[in-house]
Amino acid sequence: MPETNIRSTATSLLNQDVWEELLDSLEEEKCILCIGPGLYSQLDELRLEQQLADFLREKEEDLRIRVYEDGWFHYLSGSHHIRAVKRVKEFYKRPNPKAESILQKIAAIPFHFILNFTPDYKLKNAFDQQNFQSDFKSYIKKEPFDKNVKVPNKSKPLVFNILGEIDKQNSMVTGFDDFYQYLESIFERHSMSPKLQENIFEAEYFLFLGISLDKWYMHLFMRILKQHSEKKGSAKFAFSLPAEDDKVASHCFEQYSMTSISQNIGKFVDEFHQKCADKDMLRQPTTSEKIPLIPFQELRELFVNNKFEKLFDLVLNALQTGGTTAKEWINLTFNLQSQYNDLKRKRMMNLLREDDYNIQISSIRKSIIDLTTDLENNYPNPSEL
Repeated sequence: MPETNIRSTATSLLNQDVWEELLDSLEEEKCILCIGPGLYSQLDELRLEQQLADFLREKEEDLRIRVYEDGWFHYLSGSHHIRAVKRVKEFYKRPNPKAESILQKIAAIPFHFILNFTPDYKLKNAFDQQNFQSDFKSYIKKEPFDKNVKVPNKSKPLVFNILGEIDKQNSMVTGFDDFYQYLESIFERHSMSPKLQENIFEAEYFLFLGISLDKWYMHLFMRILKQHSEKKGSAKFAFSLPAEDDKVASHCFEQYSMTSISQNIGKFVDEFHQKCADKDMLRQPTTSEKIPLIPFQELRELFVNNKFEKLFDLVLNALQTGGTTAKEWINLTFNLQSQYNDLKRKRMMNLLREDDYNIQISSIRKSIIDLTTDLENNYPNPSEL
């Protein structure tokens, strides 16, 4: 297919059928949003990476660093690492009202999973400022992923800073050394839980807002998820500001079936937000609820003494104060209590051999341990810390 034809197809806007499919995919938690530095730049501004490079160069000699055009740098002899990283933090903490307004609307759109390709907290803050429930995680160099991470959902979406975060020095990618460590983590499967990777791999729609199609991390990301070879039929739309080069757009169309659209990102988000509002899909603020106070020390004593009936009652009574956020734990506890009561009944009626009973009670004991561990991670008791 000639490049001109690809580009002509790429620049067409989303039609009504595509919008309907996109909204259905969003509702079914099959739509992944990826946000890049282009969202923070306006038509009359330099790209964010170039802004960062200029910002660092103002103190380049003082910090003893050598800065590249993309904002990366390396340390020279006599450099001050802490001060250089602090300078990067200062840049990303600068206000950006136009971008922050767009992020506020993005937070209200019910994505279940958002990948952020900048190391700042502006997207996370957009959720917090509107009292929207969310989880936040980031890439950390050479550290194993969180094994307890849950698959995200639209009720409690996950914002994942895939290039680290500014308040954790061992997570940011600021130069080639960091980049090589990042690659090692990626290929050793350190940086992201397989559960999250699988969730992304199963997506039907990808939306790329402000991610330059010629950037290394975009191509690395697509290959990790096998989007270059197994396109899977998922639809991918990249909204870039300014427009991508024809050759780059054609290359991404051929390799990933990614359609590049030259449309103002803010206008696209406005339209997306309005379509969600029309269907009453926008995210709602969470109401303030009391955090359950669970006496874990008492639970441990009941567990050791095999007083499971009292243990279940104690957990359920404590969770009743947790409102809607505790419903999942209440259901899990009820199910476990039901299993235990059923096992007791069968034993009393001599319907189980002793060996079978011991196997099943061991399984229940393990489930109780897992339950109390998860509860303690989610509702730590300040008096026991």
